[in-house]
Amino acid sequence: MLLNYHNSTATYVKESHNGVWPTKPWTYWHDPIEELAGKQFGIIGLGTIGKAVLQIAEAFGMHIISPSRGEPKDVIESVSYLDWSTFLGTCDYLSLHCPLTEETHHLINANSLVKMKPTAVLINTSRGPVINEDDLHAALSQGIIKAALLDVLSEEPPSADNPLLNLANCYITPHQAWGSKQARERLLQGIVDNITKYNQGNNITDFTLTL
Repeated sequence: MLLNYHNSTATYVKESHNGVWPTKPWTYWHDPIEELAGKQFGIIGLGTIGKAVLQIAEAFGMHIISPSRGEPKDVIESVSYLDWSTFLGTCDYLSLHCPLTEETHHLINANSLVKMKPTAVLINTSRGPVINEDDLHAALSQGIIKAALLDVLSEEPPSADNPLLNLANCYITPHQAWGSKQARERLLQGIVDNITKYNQGNNITDFTLTL
C-alpha cells in the first residue's frame, strides 16, 4: 500500500491504459517522487507482524520509531523509543500493528491526529476500531494529516455512505492483507493441528498460534 501510494503507481498504470503516456515525454510525473530512505517510520505494535514490517522498512533505509510507555519489555536496538507526543510528531509514516483491546480502541483519534505532521501518512492493516473514523475523516478533510492507507474499517463491508470512501486522500482496500493463499493454508493447518492436539489431551499452552 505504501509503495503504491508513494509512487502513484495505480494512477500511472491507469494513464498508460487510457493513452495518456503517448501524449507525454519519455517520462513524467504529476508530483515530486521522494525516496523512502531516511523517512521516520513509526510502528505501533512490535509483535510478530510489527517486527516483520520493521525489517521491510529497514530494507528501504527508513528509521524505525515506536512509542514507549515506560521501559520497553523487548528492546530492539535499531528502534528509537519516544514518548507518545514526540512519537506522533516525528512520524512520516505511522503503521498500526496492534491488537484491538480496550486500551487501543480509538487509539488514533482527534487528539492524536492533531499531533502528527501535516505531511504524515497513516497506515492501518490491524483492526478498524483502532481508529476513530469520524476523527480521521475530519483530519483528512482539513489537511491535519496528508493521507490514510486503510485495509480495515470498523464496519466490513462498509456502508455505501461511509464518508471515508469518497475522500481522494484515503486509500481503502477490502481487508486483503491476510488473504494470500499461503497465509490461509497456514491458518487452516493451525486449526487442524490444534484440534489434533486437543484430541490427544494436550494442554492449551501446547496449541499453535498461526499468523
